[in-house]
Formats: sequence, C-alpha cells, structure tokens
Amino acid sequence: QRKLESKVSDSEKEDLNFMGNSAKRLTRLMAELSDFFKLGNDLPAREDVDTRHMLQKLVNRVEPVVKETEGEIQLSGNFPKLWAHQELLRTAFSELIDNAINFRGEKALKLDISYSEDKDNHIFSFKDYGMGIHPAYAPKIFRIFYQIDPYASQAGVGIGLAKVRKILRIYRGEAIADGQENEFTQIRLKLPKLEVLHK
Repeated sequence: QRKLESKVSDSEKEDLNFMGNSAKRLTRLMAELSDFFKLGNDLPAREDVDTRHMLQKLVNRVEPVVKETEGEIQLSGNFPKLWAHQELLRTAFSELIDNAINFRGEKALKLDISYSEDKDNHIFSFKDYGMGIHPAYAPKIFRIFYQIDPYASQAGVGIGLAKVRKILRIYRGEAIADGQENEFTQIRLKLPKLEVLHK
C-alpha cells in the first residue's frame, strides 16, 4: 500500500479525496431524501408535547458548540403544551437550531428562540445573528434542494428547511422567513391552534 501511495500524484490524491467526499455527500443526500418523503406517513398517536422542555433538551444537546463559539441560545416566552406528534416537532425545532449553528459564519452563535401567539396561531420564532439572509432569498429557502451558495463550506444538501415546511403543512401551518444579509435570519413557525388542541 505504501508503494501504491508513493506512485499517486498530488493531483490524483485531490481527485480521490473529491470522489470520496462526493460519495459521502451522495449517501447523505439519499438518506435525507428518504426521510423527507417518509415525513407524515404512518404517524404515531398524538400526545401532549411540552415545547419548552423539548426545546431546552435540544439546546442542551448543542451546548458544546455554544461554549466553543462563546455564544448563547436564549428561550423566552410562555411556551405551550401542544397535542401533537413529538417526533415531528422535535425534527422541525432541531433543524432550525442546527441551521443557526451551521450558518453563523465566523461569528459567535447567538440564537433567540421565542414564543408568541395571536388569535388563531401559536408562533415559534428562531432568530439568529449569523450570516443573515437577503430578503429576496427568504421566501425560497424552504424549497427542496435550494441553496443560496451551494459551494459554501457550511452548505448542506438543501433538504432541512424543506422538512420544516412539510412538517408545518401537516398541521396546516406555515413557515415564514425574513432577514438582512450579514445581520440576522428569522424563521417563524405558525401553528394553527385548532390543529394542536387536545381532542
């Protein structure tokens, strides 16, 4: 094997590394696509979901990253209990937290997760102060495979936010994004109250 390695040029090594990384990316893409198309199928029974408890556990999961970047994640608001599918909400919340981490750029992670409500909706807001997003791109980021910069080092496979939108649609809700480039990105999840009432 050492003899073989000595015969491989630097250019060929780069090609091999590129092929290896591409294969890993393709494997990840196929797995995430499979998960995406399964979303909403064979749903388990609904249960009471304590959204504050769920969010706190997700925040605790990423605490090492928060400490590493000397950042912070804040929870604010009177988060409700919902009659919903625990795994679906966990997936949506987790995707948004991971998105804030992955697109913070060189900045310390700063993420505000808050709850509010209007007459008809529960509203969960995830606002991070990382790379931000130009308002023109905001409506597009929930499209499957959409990536503002597919060559960026932190680019994923373009499915995570599409998953979030699909989950919200299961509850006849919506995901809304806005922001400013290099300043902030805010994603709000609007869940109709009638869809998550204990029945």
